[in-house]
Amino acid sequence: MHNLKIDVERLSDEPEEIRTELDEAWFARELEGVVHAEQPGEGRVEFQVERMSGEKIQVTGRIQAKFAAVCGRCLEAAPVSVDEHYYMVFEPQGDVDGLPDEVELTEADLSWEGYQGDEIDLNPQVREQCLLAVPMRPLCREDCPGIAYDTGAPEEPEGEVVDPRWKALAKFKPTS
Repeated sequence: MHNLKIDVERLSDEPEEIRTELDEAWFARELEGVVHAEQPGEGRVEFQVERMSGEKIQVTGRIQAKFAAVCGRCLEAAPVSVDEHYYMVFEPQGDVDGLPDEVELTEADLSWEGYQGDEIDLNPQVREQCLLAVPMRPLCREDCPGIAYDTGAPEEPEGEVVDPRWKALAKFKPTS
């Protein structure tokens, strides 16, 4: 198990370091369904954890990772790279009763997260940064032609295969 958890009770007033490697097992578990099975990935996380005033915990650092997502055209490996600075303030989550239904967020609210109990798990935040790095439609290369219809294999760029369902439309001529 990766050491991406903060024991709030044990945390002293001195800053602490969290450094851990993200291995294939982490990517397979946390990015299941996104990461390409043949190139699951590798990465590292370096955080500095500080207790602020009261029960507030500040976490700063860097998330770096390289993995492959599934190409949106041919289903091969599409490279994804993450190199993000991280900043978050964690505060004990109080009772949510009595809070307004709608609140306008400020810039500071985007770097705030509530926690309950004596432990803060950073895995969801690291997972989120990795997911945000994946494009809406990952591509193994810009000129990826996709899967060939006749063989089911990725097509090479020089050949053009037309889906047989569209061949009937080729007979139509535009009218003005």
